[in-house]
Amino acid sequence: MLLELIAHLLLAVISASPVLALSSQDTLYDYTNRTLYIHLYDDHDEPNKIFRLPFNDEYTSGTDISHSIIQPPPDIQCELIIADSFLYSFCPNNETSNTDVYKYTHLTDSWNQLSLSSSIPFYDQANYIYTDSDKTGIYIFSGYKNSTTVSDRMLRLDLTSLATSDASTRIQPSPFYDSSALQINENTQALFGGIIEDDKLLNMMEIPLWQYNSWAERPCITTSVRAIDPRIGAIMLPIFDLYNAYVLNETTTSFQVSSVLMVGGKDKNGINAYPQIASLNVSANVWIWNDLTDTVTKSNSQASVSSSALLPDESLAVGTIYNTLITISSTDSANYTINLFNSTSFDHLSRVDYTYLNNIQSPKMPSHTNKGTIIAISVIIPVLMIIILISLAYWLVRKYRIKREEEINEREIKEIVDFYENQHKQHSDLTFSSSSDSDYKSAELEFAYDDIKINDYDDGDNLSISSWRQKRREFERQQRFFGMKTNM
Repeated sequence: MLLELIAHLLLAVISASPVLALSSQDTLYDYTNRTLYIHLYDDHDEPNKIFRLPFNDEYTSGTDISHSIIQPPPDIQCELIIADSFLYSFCPNNETSNTDVYKYTHLTDSWNQLSLSSSIPFYDQANYIYTDSDKTGIYIFSGYKNSTTVSDRMLRLDLTSLATSDASTRIQPSPFYDSSALQINENTQALFGGIIEDDKLLNMMEIPLWQYNSWAERPCITTSVRAIDPRIGAIMLPIFDLYNAYVLNETTTSFQVSSVLMVGGKDKNGINAYPQIASLNVSANVWIWNDLTDTVTKSNSQASVSSSALLPDESLAVGTIYNTLITISSTDSANYTINLFNSTSFDHLSRVDYTYLNNIQSPKMPSHTNKGTIIAISVIIPVLMIIILISLAYWLVRKYRIKREEEINEREIKEIVDFYENQHKQHSDLTFSSSSDSDYKSAELEFAYDDIKINDYDDGDNLSISSWRQKRREFERQQRFFGMKTNM
């Protein structure tokens, strides 16, 4: 009974609030090959360690994942980034104060140093940026230059020529360093937190974005009463819900995360920033922060044992695969076990299996869309629509005119036929009249109409429409004239 009571008391302490004892880590995602990399660089037992976890695999809580450890980069201070599905590390060269760049080869589990065409000064905690908009370039922004200076540099390393160039833009944010970066779609990388030039923390309600090879900023709102504290060292994790196209289509490399899960983070004095766990909805037009402290506390209070509670104090690292949160714990330097949680409710999961995604056969979507393509499409489609509308309007007008001309021609032909029929009828009436008065008037009319010339032209054209029009006008003129003459 006493032991059971102590266990419940310990669990209550853990459940009171999320307890974070995470080591410093970088969490990197290879979205193309669907692989998670977790780099621990502040594990006191055995620093500088990388775990490689495939997305489409089966995981069970409590199992050892020591077999997932790969060769770490040469130095614990190396900054890691994934570019075009390759893992790169930017490491300080203590002799030259420049940057040594290494590329990881999975087949040999080794890091190979690249021979740069020009040197890159190493600034601590610089921001390393990559999106699929520029598949051959890694951008390096800012960095801690010395005790009083924050660099405002913006460089581009060409991964083909290994040459560096100035990539400064006319519009870019004030320099900041020690930010947590996460690529949220093929063309956008968001940077969360950091320290700006006046030694203040970057606001978490305005997120700097590197988007289509230029800078932007995205404002956020929060649903919680308490504000989202600014911080450094936060772990930013992508969440893909089960209805996300990236989950439903295993062959696609195009992606858009549903939300971002933020775990941890401290202020400049090393005090935990509030909240220690929150989510940011990045799939809506308005980005919204949601404080998850109460959700985690509720989940932990319902845990049957302490190992089922989220983030017990022996956790070293966290990561996400689709909509599953993974924590890594260790009791010694040789064994590392995982625990699984739902990324929304934070309920403990005994097992997840994503191997079925390997069997999904869907049409492969384009791996990325660059800015030029989007601009071209946005210009070409409206122009094509205008051309189509103009062509349609021209065709309708032309069709109307042709139909109108046909109707006019038909009417004039009918008038010609009616005219000659009337002429024949009038001459017939004059010939067969019997009364004297009628004979007199008929004689006058016959005399009058005999004087009317309806075909007194030497043009040899008796049947055309233009000839008919001319003859018709002359006939009507003469008819009026002789009509007046007869009445007199």
